[in-house]
Amino acid sequence: MSTPSPVPLSTSLSPYGDLGLLSPAIRTRIYALVFSSGSTALARTSKALYTDTWVALHRYGVYRVHVSTDPEHWNEAYMPREYLKPIQNVDIRITLPKLLGPYSYRAESQWGSIDEPFKILHRQFQHIEKPKSCRVQFTRPCSEALFDQTLKAIAFLGQFERVDVELVNFPRLIDDSNNYIRLDLFRKGGSRKKPKVTLVQVDRDAYHQST
Repeated sequence: MSTPSPVPLSTSLSPYGDLGLLSPAIRTRIYALVFSSGSTALARTSKALYTDTWVALHRYGVYRVHVSTDPEHWNEAYMPREYLKPIQNVDIRITLPKLLGPYSYRAESQWGSIDEPFKILHRQFQHIEKPKSCRVQFTRPCSEALFDQTLKAIAFLGQFERVDVELVNFPRLIDDSNNYIRLDLFRKGGSRKKPKVTLVQVDRDAYHQST
């Protein structure tokens, strides 16, 4: 008795592999879940998948930028215009000079020209055609004056539909009455309709939110 030939698990000849068995709409839903989780590995699997995932990558993926006190890193945010155009979601981490004590602050001159790195970002983000969401995370405490100065420097982020500002381990420098004033900076700083803005203060494991 002859042995039957094994049946292949997939007869797909698609350059997308087994994903090619799915409709474009279903593939896009899968890409959205993958890219929104922060992973971009799928887009690097093959040239065909890179092309197929291009739109979903920029629509659902997140472009991450870190702005620190080190001027040597200020130009790291640079990207060619053609890559910036389809980006919709941005995550910005801002590391300001350290807080030395509850009432003592390191000289703010250490930061140098605070506007310079954000001027670079502003020039870059002007090329984004459909700015959707922007998360801004202040990674460590700073003086209230320096915090306010930084917020003014990033008021251009009001071009996004949604702006979330997250303060990690900040002291209680910010009271509820001033939150609304600060958030208005973004509503006045963009050329689009007023964005939805949220400020969240994170102290250890507790979340305090003002919208």
